Amino acid sequence: MMLRKADFFYGALLSDLTSKKITPVILSSTDVRRIYLLDSDKGTFKVFTKYVSSPTNKNQENKRLWQFNFSSEEIKEIHKLKEFNESVKFVLICAHSQQWNKSEIAILDLDQVIKCLHLDYVRENHHIMIRSEKSGRGLCVYGTGVSSDKAIKIERDYSKHFIQNSLS
Repeated sequence: MMLRKADFFYGALLSDLTSKKITPVILSSTDVRRIYLLDSDKGTFKVFTKYVSSPTNKNQENKRLWQFNFSSEEIKEIHKLKEFNESVKFVLICAHSQQWNKSEIAILDLDQVIKCLHLDYVRENHHIMIRSEKSGRGLCVYGTGVSSDKAIKIERDYSKHFIQNSLS
């Protein structure tokens, strides 16, 4: 069996989740994203995951930037999640294939994703940017609907945030 590159990135997340007694089930899978159903003793919810294998600015030491592009099909899926008010988290895996210890995982809720993507703005492409700064405590998130100077700040300790806020 040949492994795909995506298996390595999603596998890192799944390994962490299963070590915390959270059972993931794949609901939908493509080369660019996966949707999981997570089940634990504290509840069940969906997780929309995407990965980027390298930051867009590989040569900057103090700041890393990852761009996540969302297809029109993915935007339609997010609209459906919003319409049905589903319990969902978005996990964006920000890899740094040259220096794995500089990889990040960003977790956003549906409202943050909708704000960053500006879903009501009709355009061909939507994106979310994740910025990590060496001296920063958290990550900065912005995109089609939020400028970099008004970026949303999220915690870096995704595991703590994920367990406390999503499963409680």
